[in-house]
Amino acid sequence: MAEAELTPAAAPAGEAELIAALRGGDEAAFVALVERYQSALLRVAQMYVASRAAAEDVVQETWLGLLQGLGRFEGRSSLKTWLFRILTNRAKTRGQRESRSVAFSALAGDEDADEPAVDPSWF
Repeated sequence: MAEAELTPAAAPAGEAELIAALRGGDEAAFVALVERYQSALLRVAQMYVASRAAAEDVVQETWLGLLQGLGRFEGRSSLKTWLFRILTNRAKTRGQRESRSVAFSALAGDEDADEPAVDPSWF
């Protein structure tokens, strides 16, 4: 076997340079990464959360997670796999949190629409 086949996760061509550029603070490398994966991340996030706005928030949190954790990235998987794992972890957490909460507007019944929220005699 060739030595490249023995590595746990052979990095795609150019990935090592991309990671080095990101770690060095290269904004153009980050922009290229965002352009490459933004729409796919958004589609995956929408499978876990209820709204597009929540999915956009999850994707933004994912990009922040990538930047904050880049120093700890060990390369045992591809950068893409690691990025999508960050996304799914955050999206699952957000989706579970959303499923446990009820919107305040959903608590008000239509039968009380004409009544004041507080008895006017209190004022």
